[in-house]
Amino acid sequence: MNYSVLSPECGKTVTLLRPEHTAFLDDPSIIDDENADPPFPDLRDSDLSTPMPLQIVYEPAEDTDVLLSTDPDPASGILLKGKNGLAYADNLLIGQKYYLRAGSGKNLSEPVSFTTFGRPPRLLSIEGVYNARDAGGWMTKSGRRVKQGIVFRTGELDVHSRITEYGKRQLADLGVRTELDVRAPDESCGSVMDEYGIQYVNIPLSAYDDAFRPDVMVAYRNSYRLLLDHPLPILIHCWGGIDRTGTWIFLLNGMLGVSEDDLLADYEFSGFTVWGKRSRSSDNVKMFLEKLMELSPDIQTSCRTYMKNCGLSEEEIDRITDLLLD
Repeated sequence: MNYSVLSPECGKTVTLLRPEHTAFLDDPSIIDDENADPPFPDLRDSDLSTPMPLQIVYEPAEDTDVLLSTDPDPASGILLKGKNGLAYADNLLIGQKYYLRAGSGKNLSEPVSFTTFGRPPRLLSIEGVYNARDAGGWMTKSGRRVKQGIVFRTGELDVHSRITEYGKRQLADLGVRTELDVRAPDESCGSVMDEYGIQYVNIPLSAYDDAFRPDVMVAYRNSYRLLLDHPLPILIHCWGGIDRTGTWIFLLNGMLGVSEDDLLADYEFSGFTVWGKRSRSSDNVKMFLEKLMELSPDIQTSCRTYMKNCGLSEEEIDRITDLLLD
């Protein structure tokens, strides 16, 4: 049987962002501030925080495997189960060249290559979980890119949303080895990923300007040290993955050199979840930025100074930087 991949077309660049995502990234002002930052929680009817899966079309239209790889060597890659000429791939890297082959064993089609659009954020599909994405993919002012596949962020895995067994396998497939839960102990059911050998760490954090309280700064210091003394990749989550998680990611990527506009766009991207819109014009964000700008008018310097004020050494900050930047 001779197979061939029909779609995506060879050499094509594909985007996994929804039209709503692209429209927001092109013009963040489309957020309706009057309806942003609703009282928490505010569950909407639909969740738009997931990417569009990549649809793969091959012929003949029967059941067979599809090999997806970042290497032209057909000996590597992951197998997708095709059915009736269709297969689907999710959680692809952004800005990455991939190769596709349909068939199995020695009966593989000729490779078809495609490239994923390199515009962040890298959205993820984790079944049963909202607001899942990679903290990497963003460009820094120095021209370097934050590495993908090292720090992941989501909403909670239990209580208000519950990860499915398939969702657990998706997290495991991403290679997650440490779970950082920044909720208070009474908000959490503890680890739900023990069967996959993922280390669970609970370090309660507070968000926005509360991050400048001395006791909370100690917690931020301890949480950032996990990047140096715990196995990676790491997943951080709170309740919705918006406020506490968003503050932690903002400070981290800000220290790495991501621009203020991109940091705020990444924060507002959480507004695509069921929890409702978020805005950089909110009082919470304004008070947080005021506190941060007291440290320096430059966002990268202020985030780096915050980390030093938390108790991280220059060496630790430099190690985190080297670890997370391409």
